[in-house]
Amino acid sequence: MNVVTGVGVIIVNPQGEILLGKRCG
Repeated sequence: MNVVTGVGVIIVNPQGEILLGKRCG
């Protein structure tokens, strides 16, 4: 599941881990 926020993209994988991916620019 990918959630787009003002800071970037929050990715929650099937294991329940929360990964933060910053958008370029």
